[in-house]
Amino acid sequence: MTEILGMHWTLAVTILCLIMIAVDLIFVQGDILTFIADIIFVFVMLHFVPTDNLIWMILAGIVIYSLILTFHWFVYRKLIQAFIDKIIAPQKCKDNNEILVGQIGKICVIEEKIYIRIGDEYLPCNIDGFKTDQPAVDQKAIITEWDEDNKLHVRLI
Repeated sequence: MTEILGMHWTLAVTILCLIMIAVDLIFVQGDILTFIADIIFVFVMLHFVPTDNLIWMILAGIVIYSLILTFHWFVYRKLIQAFIDKIIAPQKCKDNNEILVGQIGKICVIEEKIYIRIGDEYLPCNIDGFKTDQPAVDQKAIITEWDEDNKLHVRLI
């Protein structure tokens, strides 16, 4: 048996694949290292398939790779990467919605809809207790949050 650093080669290559996935997840935040690790892991798994027939090995490789990809897209993407993005390695770039929170703009009523003007942009917003028939000339407001419908919530100042 071939040994690498005192381990069976399949265990050593599996650990290498896990390290590649961790590096990709935390530092690179792309998918290329993970896909390479998945392909290498398929070859490790093919070592344990009890046949020498090339066609059965190819079919087993396709099945194993499709199972790994299914795991990658449904479990890894939804749970692990969301956990990493929020707690371990938060994204350095903020979403446009998050950037606007805390900025001050002027309230405008256009066609009975309420907008806040920040720079040259008019963004639709919600103001609690504000009616569209009220005069909105030079009323300043601060953006407090975004809701699930991508609508701004502002507070008058």
